[in-house]
Amino acid sequence: MHYFIVLAYNEEQNLPRFFTSLKVVASSFNAPFRIVLVNDGSTDGTVAVAEEFQKVMPIHIEHHPHNLGVGQGFRTGFRSALSMATDGDIIFTLEADNTGDLSLLHEMLAKINAGADVVLASCYAPGGALRGVSFERKVMSSGINLVMRILFPITRCHTYSSFYRAYRSAVLKQAAARFGDRFIQSDGFTVAAEILFKLRRVHATVDEIPMVLQFDERKGRSKMKVWRTIMNYISFLSREVIAEILFRLGRN
Repeated sequence: MHYFIVLAYNEEQNLPRFFTSLKVVASSFNAPFRIVLVNDGSTDGTVAVAEEFQKVMPIHIEHHPHNLGVGQGFRTGFRSALSMATDGDIIFTLEADNTGDLSLLHEMLAKINAGADVVLASCYAPGGALRGVSFERKVMSSGINLVMRILFPITRCHTYSSFYRAYRSAVLKQAAARFGDRFIQSDGFTVAAEILFKLRRVHATVDEIPMVLQFDERKGRSKMKVWRTIMNYISFLSREVIAEILFRLGRN
């Protein structure tokens, strides 16, 4: 079984194309699939679009009463998917804004089947790129990922901040069992790196494929606030440096 966790906050404009593309790709795997859509307090027609697509594809919708952010979105999404998944299942995480090429799911699944526990779609891997991204955001993203590669090196990992991933359900369950409520503590965009660091501490094997981040494909404005995100990363990395020291001392 394949599960697709999709976070959506006011994605009415992007969802029709996204669901249409995902249905084609997911169906081509010749395996049953289910979409877990986390509606993060949308105030537009996001829910109406999702409910319309429920008529033609298996979509389970989780609702937040108001916008709680990507951290809570992943907590909700993983809790829901893991409650249904068995150890042999695969869980994908995606953004609903059409910035990631869904055809890459085939290559990601192939790497999972070859033995990886986690596969990232990476814009900083050789062959990857960013398209349509503002200079300010590009500098922020590349700088933050460089710092994380220096502080927390992971073999075959160039992009720590990517939400576009494939996971073995078993390794997520292992991390959730080990860390409990501490598995996902971040509320903002640092959550992607946090999940990766926690999986690193249960010795998950990581691989990646290059991706062109197609930011010019999305409709509507990005939900990311650049300077707030930078400050969140500073706080997050300070906490993770301490956690890494404790991990190496065998205390975390």
